[in-house]
Amino acid sequence: MTKLPALPLAQLQKRRSAKWREFPSEVLPLPVAEMDFEIAKPIRDVLEEMIKGSDTGYLGPIPELGINLAKFAKARWGWEIDPEQVFTATDVGVGMVEMARTVVNLGDLIMINSPVYHNMNNWIAELKCKSYDAPLTKTGLHYTMDLKAIEKGYAAGVKAHFLCSPHNPVGTVFSKAELIELAELAKKYDVTVFSDEIHAPLTYDAKDFTPFLAVSEVAREVGICV
Repeated sequence: MTKLPALPLAQLQKRRSAKWREFPSEVLPLPVAEMDFEIAKPIRDVLEEMIKGSDTGYLGPIPELGINLAKFAKARWGWEIDPEQVFTATDVGVGMVEMARTVVNLGDLIMINSPVYHNMNNWIAELKCKSYDAPLTKTGLHYTMDLKAIEKGYAAGVKAHFLCSPHNPVGTVFSKAELIELAELAKKYDVTVFSDEIHAPLTYDAKDFTPFLAVSEVAREVGICV
């Protein structure tokens, strides 16, 4: 495990992000998804090179992104990706919402699995759809899919499923068997699964994570990975 030194508080308080602007200096903000570490050198070097070259124009297609993601996915998970099927979005939420627009109509049911990343409900509201919750099952400290509850929801008319895999916030890495069965249910009930896999590279054991689109041909038919 790489040890990363946290930056001094005085330095952090000079930042201009919402995290450090919202509260007075005596408050230590602890929101989500904004780390108090330096940017990794390879990333910083590229950004500095772009700024020096005034390379700040509008973003267009990035062919090399798909090529390099395909290499990464193959090496990390054995997942074969078609680089031409890789597209960019400004963030996961935009990707989920805009892709969901292609399959849902106003008032449709979209499934989530609580306790889940709270913004999924905001995305559903933005789509003017309704949330259908099929909560995870908790046994001790471990959470698993409740496939019976999921099938009940699918049968009730759920149109899309916002899957969080690996799951945020509980950290569950769903098994390949669970995902295969989920895909079969989605095909049976004509549900599109939108798999939010933003945390996939951060699992403790990379071999444990299986991308949804890699579990079966059926998953590739019913799923979209964001």
